[in-house]
Amino acid sequence: MVHHLTSVSPPLSPPQPEKHAVAASAGMIKEIVHIHRQLSLAAPALGPSEHINALFTKLVQICILPVDDDTLCHVMQDAQIRPLQPHLRALCSCGEAMLESTWAKRLLVPHNVICRTLHANEALWQAKVRCHCSKFPYLQNYVDLARLEAHALLAVGASLARIAFIGSGPLPLSSIELLCQFPDKIERIDNVDMDRDAIHAAEGLVRNSLPWPQEIGNRVFNLNFSARQFFAYSQADVVFLGALVVDDDNDSNNGDGAASKLSIIEHIARQMKPNAHLLIRSAHGLRQLLYPAIRPAHLHASTELHSILEVVIELHPHNDVVNSIIIAKRI
Repeated sequence: MVHHLTSVSPPLSPPQPEKHAVAASAGMIKEIVHIHRQLSLAAPALGPSEHINALFTKLVQICILPVDDDTLCHVMQDAQIRPLQPHLRALCSCGEAMLESTWAKRLLVPHNVICRTLHANEALWQAKVRCHCSKFPYLQNYVDLARLEAHALLAVGASLARIAFIGSGPLPLSSIELLCQFPDKIERIDNVDMDRDAIHAAEGLVRNSLPWPQEIGNRVFNLNFSARQFFAYSQADVVFLGALVVDDDNDSNNGDGAASKLSIIEHIARQMKPNAHLLIRSAHGLRQLLYPAIRPAHLHASTELHSILEVVIELHPHNDVVNSIIIAKRI
């Protein structure tokens, strides 16, 4: 240890990490700006195509890269990146909606042979449902997220008896996967979306196209309401708040989307019953370029929420699952 005491050159100066961040982020920034420009030129035609799929795939690949805090800060605060974030998230929202809508139509099968009895071989109908949905090329992403969410809810003691999914979209794969996993626990799922066409597509899929027992399908209700219009929060044991749900009446356009999301959370939490759980899909790291990020600090700082919601878990996946989750319990 004596050699550590000898005279040596001074330690590295503080700017070094920043220099590393600049070098590491330069290529990312250039690629993100390019993708944003290409998506903007293509809009509103952001439905599935070879070109559009390649752009979104590349964007997601960038956003799930592990980066250190300095690099993350340098990318998110870059003079080119910061102002385009709200528009980029809007483009991603549009692209995701069109992707799901396209595949919801492809998965519709008129007069599918549906098992009429709940006592049929459970493993068989579950396999058939998943096989039918597997035509959708990104199914595994939805399955992995649904499983992560379900087991996190069970870990904090949540009841899954009655679920409301806000922002369910035209392809309610999360609800479908939850029912496949827990047919003995779930009594009802309300899929809620403000888009009438999305609800119509979801209804056709759930009622007529999935080869599951009729009693299982009858537990799913597809309802055309906005997050503010939905009237049954007080009856739900778990409320899922989709990553793309924001409050159009309170769109602050402040870059991170947190204020708009928080307004909806406050509206929902006020109506929830005690001991019910609110699961919020969020984002961390570069994933914030895709979805608005909500953090526990946002909930703690809200005068509306600090006395009625208790954050019980926050999960940040570091694999291909894009969304983070926050689970809060209604006090």
